[in-house]
Amino acid sequence: MPAKKRSPRPNASKRISRRSLYWIVLLVLLLIFPIRVLALATAYIDWIIIMMIYGAIQLVTFWLYFSDKQKAVSQQWRIPEMSLHLMELLGGWPAALVSQKCFRHKNRKLKYQTIFWSIVFLHVFISIELCTNWALCRFISYVMN
Repeated sequence: MPAKKRSPRPNASKRISRRSLYWIVLLVLLLIFPIRVLALATAYIDWIIIMMIYGAIQLVTFWLYFSDKQKAVSQQWRIPEMSLHLMELLGGWPAALVSQKCFRHKNRKLKYQTIFWSIVFLHVFISIELCTNWALCRFISYVMN
């Protein structure tokens, strides 16, 4: 019996896959505390300046990933991984995460992903600590003494 061909589902391209939805939820959850820290920083710096700097870091990071992917496809000289990690460390990790998913770039290299997720963890950890007045650090210090 011949295999039955499946007809394409209508509007399949317009729907968000379950996997993409998981990544969106993860990104939102990871951004809760860093956004709170940015909001706290508005007490010291004008929010427009903060958003301009943070937005510029995101755009540059996104552009670097896009450029590196294009260079990889055309087998040209690549952007060093340390440059990408530096932009992530400066706060561009949300754009890096989105870029990795959009361009399917740098998402299979275990060493790169280990460093990337360490940077994300560091940002989220420091954000949580800033929001809780360094409660975990004080608790660890208390337990150690």
